[in-house]
Amino acid sequence: MLRFDALRLAREARGLVAENLDGPTAQALAQAIHARGAPARILHQQQVVRIGKPALVREVGIADDALTVALGYTGEMHSVPWDYVWLLSAGELLEVVARPGAASNARFWKRRAAFLGQFALGAGAVQAIREVEGLDRLARAKKTTAIEVADVFASTPGGEFLHVRLRSRDLYYDRILGPQSTRNFSADFRLVLLHLATRAQRAVATAGFRALALEGSDPDIDPDDAKFGDEAEFGRYNRWQLQMLAL
Repeated sequence: MLRFDALRLAREARGLVAENLDGPTAQALAQAIHARGAPARILHQQQVVRIGKPALVREVGIADDALTVALGYTGEMHSVPWDYVWLLSAGELLEVVARPGAASNARFWKRRAAFLGQFALGAGAVQAIREVEGLDRLARAKKTTAIEVADVFASTPGGEFLHVRLRSRDLYYDRILGPQSTRNFSADFRLVLLHLATRAQRAVATAGFRALALEGSDPDIDPDDAKFGDEAEFGRYNRWQLQMLAL
């Protein structure tokens, strides 16, 4: 891990797992972390939890006795008793989207400025170059949107975890919620989270999950707990939470 990434994770206090270290290196790292006032624990590699690639789903069944999910967008249905669900986590992933229209316009004006520059070096060419510079800045301008996701982790007989990821824009809410569906992705997603939390009572719900599911209803909940930079950070945080639960 790069030093910059390690410092960013440390500042955000998300927690991290350093793996495959030899004994002396692990001991030295733990002592250094303790010396800076943060908790650390050394485990044998066999005790580190294993999670697979998340299964993206479009449809889930939320019954009183089990959660039913289709593993993958077109996979077979899989039933998970609620007592096997360990962790419920959710968050908002900040997605940066470039503006392709601005980039194409910039390319057009670059070609035009190059053409004008062949024949004139006066005010017209200077203005064209300024337009190109301005459009270049516009091409680099990006729009930030938030994608809401939730992860469900259930234990399996092999010692691994079934890892299911729900995306707010992908779910078939009409099939999941029936007449309760509002056709509003954000509202329906939060309603699905509430149904999960109500039935998976033995599972631990992360702060981000509570922030999304109970948004606006509890003044003690900090909405920033649900904000993550990208899916990689969200996944690392969830694995750390599972590791803490496994101990």
